[in-house]
Amino acid sequence: MNEVNSVARILHCHAKPGCAPQCQALLQQLLGASSQLPGCVFAGLVPPASPQGPHQLVQRFAAAADLARARAAPEWAQWHARLEQVAAVLDCGPVEGLQTWSAPPVPVMVPPKWKLTVVSWLGIFPLVSLSLGVLGPLLQSWPFLARIFVVTVLVVSLMSYVVMPRLVAWMAWWLRRN
Repeated sequence: MNEVNSVARILHCHAKPGCAPQCQALLQQLLGASSQLPGCVFAGLVPPASPQGPHQLVQRFAAAADLARARAAPEWAQWHARLEQVAAVLDCGPVEGLQTWSAPPVPVMVPPKWKLTVVSWLGIFPLVSLSLGVLGPLLQSWPFLARIFVVTVLVVSLMSYVVMPRLVAWMAWWLRRN
């Protein structure tokens, strides 16, 4: 298979209220049926990142003609009709060539900058305060730029690898709210 000529179809399915189990069952059935489609080289189901998020079905075809042939099949319309009874369906595709490997699997909802600023401050303020309180007396004899270097390396490292991932997970309910 020539990856440059490959094409993918991505279905985003937001289950209607109370229909999540039926939506997931239909997508599982569609996933199984995908393996029977001529030219389908991969099919996968991406579960929702959050309870309100979309299920995603990714189908990768060897060529655009294979995807076109699958879309022209009567079963295609039948699957869509069944899915639309239990979910809001967004058909993203075709995504072609090397984009099929680098396209994000989930549409990303980016929180407003002011919310990200607040969450960043919630992590930075205590880290800087603690760092200056603990390291300040120990580094008092050091030159000013050397002290700032040590404190900023510590704060940035802790923010990137320890504090911010936990803060974002902890504040996700607020960051994702409109």
